[in-house]
Amino acid sequence: MVLVGCAGRETGFQPERDDPAAAADLASYRAVFELAWNGAPVGEARERLDAVRGGGVRFERREVWQVRRAAALVRGELTVEIAATADLEPTRVEVGGSGATGTAVRQGDGWLVEVAGEPPRLARGMPVEILPLYLAYRGRDRWAGPVLFAGLGFAPAYARVLPDGEAHRLVEISGPAGKLAVRVSLEADGTVATAIGPDMSAHRVRAAALPRPPDLLALGAIDVAGAPGPEIELAAIDGRRRRLVASPPATGAPPAVPDPPATPALGALADHAAAGATSPADEIARLARATSRLLTADAARVASRGRTDCVGHAALFAALARARGHTVRLVTGYRLDGRRLVRHAWAIALLPGGTLAIDPTTGDAVDDRYFPLAVHGASIAEVALASELAYAGLTGARARFIAPRSARSTPRTP
Repeated sequence: MVLVGCAGRETGFQPERDDPAAAADLASYRAVFELAWNGAPVGEARERLDAVRGGGVRFERREVWQVRRAAALVRGELTVEIAATADLEPTRVEVGGSGATGTAVRQGDGWLVEVAGEPPRLARGMPVEILPLYLAYRGRDRWAGPVLFAGLGFAPAYARVLPDGEAHRLVEISGPAGKLAVRVSLEADGTVATAIGPDMSAHRVRAAALPRPPDLLALGAIDVAGAPGPEIELAAIDGRRRRLVASPPATGAPPAVPDPPATPALGALADHAAAGATSPADEIARLARATSRLLTADAARVASRGRTDCVGHAALFAALARARGHTVRLVTGYRLDGRRLVRHAWAIALLPGGTLAIDPTTGDAVDDRYFPLAVHGASIAEVALASELAYAGLTGARARFIAPRSARSTPRTP
């Protein structure tokens, strides 16, 4: 699916009317998709649509996947169940599995969203998981509007669907962290046959078996050529070029999904960690060091209790800082490890008179080894969607150090 513009922003593009002649008969719809990341098989997704007694239909999508993080095997699963009217207008969404769980209940033209561990919020948009069937049922080849990624903590975004040949669609998806495009080929009935994105892809198959899991850390890393410097140029696989600068990122706009409030337990933990601080900056540093001690970033045992990755460190630090009254944003980007860019997450605290970028994984201040891609909130939805959009198309990119613009633009001495 493709998204253009900012999350929730309306455009002048209007969906075409339904085409009854092209509408699909989706009775007893069943599909199995093999999921791949950067060409490496990672799992499968199974979808089905069933009529329910009393009227309406029930859509279900179940995903299972497994990847490696260095020597650790990480398995996951996701279930999205959507209750809808007979014409596929969704009315209730339930999400379960090994990640974020929650529900969305229709309220007028919007949704009341409840995600575990976060306060309820109102949202607008079509659940993106059922959008392909919604369009196939109506025989539409064009559509635009706000969407919700139920499997990503009901993250809000904006999507546009355009025809790309007789049996193909271009889906554009955008949000505060960036945009991506997915090319979709269709079955004869208008349902999805393949969906090819910049990193993730799905191919419809008769059945799929879980493959040998790829190493997520290795696939996401990028070697950097040239003499080391504070700026890096990325050449994405589609030819687009992007310049990265090792500098503190701007604080960005307020998050679209509010950060979850700190619990009393986290408040007590934050008070203990910040005891003795002599300034707001010192307090932030103490909270970051405490986060680093509390969670061990051991990729070989990332799924074990008491251990987590950089995203978990950043989220815990943000919660502790909020409990002490600080405003914090999370940062998604790259950290330079030798001559390799590795995907990483850290934080930036808004302090009186300035900001402080800090890495809760190590407990240290951010230096010129950190290259930000996106700044966002700490809710599950913000973190998940930022990761999807910020890295879109960058897996397998080529990278080289370049001279800073200021140096390149210095006039010659006569």
